Amino acid sequence: MVELVIPLQFGNVLDAAIDKNFTRVVHIILMVVLLFLSMTFLNYMRSWLDMSITIDTSKRMKNHIVFQILNFPGEKIDEYKNGELFSRFEDVDKIVSFLLTVLNSIILNCCITVFLAGILLKISIPLAVFHFISIPFLMIISGRYSKAAKKAENSLIEDRDKHFSFLFGVMQGTREVRSLGMIKNVRKVFENNHDDFVTGQISRGKLSAIWESGYSLLAVFFQVIILLISCWQIIIGKLTVGMYYSFNSYASRFSVLVQELITFQAQFAVIIVSVDKIMCFLQEDLHKPQFFKNEMDVPVQSLEVKNLKFKYKGMEKDVLKNVNFRYTVPSFQVIVGHNGSGKSTLLDMLMNYYAPDEGSILINDIDIRELEAENLYSKIVYIRQKPFFFNMSIIENFRLIDGQISFDEVSRVCQMVGMHEHIMSLPKQYDTELGEDGTHFSGGQIQCLAIARGLVLNADIYLLDEVTSDLDGENEQQIMKILRSIHKIVIFVTHRLSEIEPSDEILVLEEGRVVAEGRGEDLEKSCQIYRNLSGIK
Repeated sequence: MVELVIPLQFGNVLDAAIDKNFTRVVHIILMVVLLFLSMTFLNYMRSWLDMSITIDTSKRMKNHIVFQILNFPGEKIDEYKNGELFSRFEDVDKIVSFLLTVLNSIILNCCITVFLAGILLKISIPLAVFHFISIPFLMIISGRYSKAAKKAENSLIEDRDKHFSFLFGVMQGTREVRSLGMIKNVRKVFENNHDDFVTGQISRGKLSAIWESGYSLLAVFFQVIILLISCWQIIIGKLTVGMYYSFNSYASRFSVLVQELITFQAQFAVIIVSVDKIMCFLQEDLHKPQFFKNEMDVPVQSLEVKNLKFKYKGMEKDVLKNVNFRYTVPSFQVIVGHNGSGKSTLLDMLMNYYAPDEGSILINDIDIRELEAENLYSKIVYIRQKPFFFNMSIIENFRLIDGQISFDEVSRVCQMVGMHEHIMSLPKQYDTELGEDGTHFSGGQIQCLAIARGLVLNADIYLLDEVTSDLDGENEQQIMKILRSIHKIVIFVTHRLSEIEPSDEILVLEEGRVVAEGRGEDLEKSCQIYRNLSGIK
């Protein structure tokens, strides 16, 4: 509010100079200098506060987005493309800026606008009234732009998400793109997606330029009319030069504030698209289970699947149909089946990534949907065929599981899986970075590290999906020996029946159904599907 006094004082300086009152000129200028100093300090404090609020709010929202992603159920993960998730991060900064504008500028600007309107009326009613007449015309132009801008922004965000999703895929699949000779076609698709995105940006830019040009032309028209009226007022002696200067300064400030308020209407139409998307994301219902009244704080003794039925969202065919089994500690259970028989989906269900359409999954006779996720994942470990590691050092990846884990514990589990000697032969040893998706190591070495990482958790249930597919014969035997000796519930999914011993308990899946159970040596005689998988005629 301090800066609102300055134009009036400058007008008084001009009038004092015209009256040849130099002493008054000096006094007013000194007062203006003090006002400028105080205004500079206040603006600094405001800028610092704005920056602090923006950074803190953005950090909190982005942290919450990551929390949402990490807690998404499987069906929600399937709905979002990677590019969309990255786009939501970009949307956060837009929303924070928008909220800060609303809370910090719009409310204050409305108050200042009303105050300025009063000053303008006090200086000259005819000039002020004509100045106010321009506002409805400017709002009409802005309103029409807002509708078109919202439609353009929706289309642009869709193109942006598509573009980023494909770009993410290109970065993730660079090796496959090269090895399969897809470079030319992938580049073509990327360029087409990027062209659509750029075209959307250009269209929105053109729309904005047309609106700004129309707004400026109308504003200039009214400024010319006001100038003519002002000159006439000065000629007939109803307005001094100093007061005209003050009026013009306040009118300019008033116009800027009105333009910001009108522009806010247009910006709101654009930003509301991002606001809707990010708010839907942040408010996504995770179906987070409540704490069970008797939270499981004892070791797992049994795992049971009862009448399990499931199909993916949008599909008609069931992936799992009436699956039943019960395993107790210690158990080493093998699940086999053709591709698409539901093996990996069953492991996802055991991790509570997806909710069953019918039936239940029980640990110690407690439905896993009634357990807090953190409690459930302390009991069960899932190791995939293609495990994920962060592009960090070996020891740092282990410390993401347990921040206090000792070097001795990490080296112990790595020795168990036969990786310690190789790691120690590397220049940086356990400080060696794994690379993106573990690309600095072979597939078999990454699988060994994934098993070692899982063993650190000392869980009660281990789910293993083709975890020895990239191992040579010697390492495979070593890993299988470890898995059979840990005295836990181990469920081992494989298509390599050479890994199975005659005494192993086996469950055979076919088109989502359990078609046979028993020892391998018995299934070779009684189950044709198992015989086909084994290559036995």
